[in-house]
Amino acid sequence: MAYHKLEESLDKVFQAKLDRRQFMRRLGVAATAAAALPHIGQYAFAQDSVMPSSIIAGKVDGLIVHNDRAGVLETPLELLREARVTPPNTPLRA
Repeated sequence: MAYHKLEESLDKVFQAKLDRRQFMRRLGVAATAAAALPHIGQYAFAQDSVMPSSIIAGKVDGLIVHNDRAGVLETPLELLREARVTPPNTPLRA
């Protein structure tokens, strides 16, 4: 079934008659996409994990680090489900 759809798609591609402008336009889009691929690839790989306590002193290491330079941290649901209310013995930090 999938092979049949692929065959139909290829037939449409080979039967399409492109004028010079359409060909150049598609060639330009393809060249732009090919030029952008190496730059996109650098964002696709995971970076080394950074401990939250090394970014902001006193933070729990279970937090999710989104950006270590700006200190953007996220509290995972497991930590939020531990207590509905902040315990009264927790010191406030300014």
